[in-house]
Amino acid sequence: MAAFPVTLEPTTISVPAAGGSINLLLTNTSAEIRYSFKCKSTCNEFYRVNPVYGFVESGTSTQVEVLRLNGPPKSDDRMEILLAPVDPDINDPRSSFSDGSEPAHKFDIPLAAV
Repeated sequence: MAAFPVTLEPTTISVPAAGGSINLLLTNTSAEIRYSFKCKSTCNEFYRVNPVYGFVESGTSTQVEVLRLNGPPKSDDRMEILLAPVDPDINDPRSSFSDGSEPAHKFDIPLAAV
């Protein structure tokens, strides 16, 4: 089985509990397939993600900012980034996730606030 064409860097997140941010980089190595993504978190009280939905065009990278608000230290939160292939004419990345079908790929990212 071939490796999935979208990669993520970094694969874990550690930020100060007092607040901070980190940028994730989604890179699409496919020459032809465009992907939409959706970000989910187990702790929306202390984490903000921008953008929550978006596209990773073929042969390009997209940055996602993860912001940690001031709060207690915690190391058992997680973030998921769901990915689905989409046609070039799709303009709304949310449409790929509205029918409840399984995504083509999912990144599971540990979140630690220290």
